Amino acid sequence: MEAQYEPEDYLVVIPSIRPVNPEYLEALKGFDIFIADDSDGKVDRRYITEKQYERDGFKMIYLGDQAMRDRLIPRGREHLFARHCPSVKSLGLYFAWKGRYKAVIIIDDDVDTRGVSPEDFMVIGKPMFVWAFHNESGWFNTLSLLGLPVNPNTDIYARGYPYEFRGETTHIEFSPFLKTSLFNEGLWRGTPDINGIDKLEMHREVVHDRYPDDTGKPWYIDPALDYSKTASVLIGQGQHLPLSIMNVQMDVSLIPAFYQPPDYQMYRSYKIRRHDDIWSCYFLKAIMDYLNLPMTAGSPILWHRKAGDPISEVLSEHHTNLIQPYITRTIDRASELLLKDGRIEDIAEISEALALLAVGGMDSYNYPSQWHFVMQDYFTNCKEWAQLFQ
Repeated sequence: MEAQYEPEDYLVVIPSIRPVNPEYLEALKGFDIFIADDSDGKVDRRYITEKQYERDGFKMIYLGDQAMRDRLIPRGREHLFARHCPSVKSLGLYFAWKGRYKAVIIIDDDVDTRGVSPEDFMVIGKPMFVWAFHNESGWFNTLSLLGLPVNPNTDIYARGYPYEFRGETTHIEFSPFLKTSLFNEGLWRGTPDINGIDKLEMHREVVHDRYPDDTGKPWYIDPALDYSKTASVLIGQGQHLPLSIMNVQMDVSLIPAFYQPPDYQMYRSYKIRRHDDIWSCYFLKAIMDYLNLPMTAGSPILWHRKAGDPISEVLSEHHTNLIQPYITRTIDRASELLLKDGRIEDIAEISEALALLAVGGMDSYNYPSQWHFVMQDYFTNCKEWAQLFQ
């Protein structure tokens, strides 16, 4: 990339099922903002529709409501824009790609940007010194950058980090090279994004509904500590990121390879849920490796204010953890076949080809029937999502 983008080149995308606290968005006032409303119109959004945000110094806030969906989504492609789950952000990503924007900032509505500067979000195309890591699995535990003490082998792992590799030794070393990132995961303090069952293992005294506050829990990351010197780490060729999408910056050109899947209802109240960021990042990383494009993790560090309900998280994550090795193995095998097919330059065409190879190879893998249905739906939608951009 030739130069860092300017604020007017960015669109902030925020999926939301509740009123958005404008104070949390303090550092983003100079950017255009897109609220992907997932409340079915039940939340009062007059702050946006009546442009009350202008009095608080915001630049522009778009409302991604049903009227926006009707205008923006191509007919017959509504199924690619999931509802009633975090993947509602797809509408904002598509809006950014259709518009004049060159990069997006994705944050959740329960993260607080106060204490972070606008420049900290503008990492796409910005040269930076990065650290490298090495371990057996190739997975990087982002929480190791915030551990107390800072320790690459911390025993608290980001959601999505495979259990079979936990406890492995990771080496982090400084790289003397400047890198420019096309995809960056920022980190968080306060409530970390970890698996619900890990919370139960660390602290078994749970309440029926949810923790009103995580302060004092074994996993809590003290917001008062200084994280200004937290390193940025390169996620290199063949390496993987258990993405938490609550704080992400990415180049718009990558959106065709970043399909956001729906939730899948399983047995009784079990679901495949809280998987959208893990799967979409693994698929995207295969495309970025194919094109030798850089991915990083590190700053900016936001404050995640909302405590979660460990019981609900466990029910959402159980089937997700079971199916994840099948998803990643399928993408790995399809990636190997893709490399044999010759070079493709267009990201949307590469994504379509990778998804087709994944679907085409599934029958020979003898996957369990429920996994087969979910995976066929997911990879088919990855293909159709890529086709939107061709």
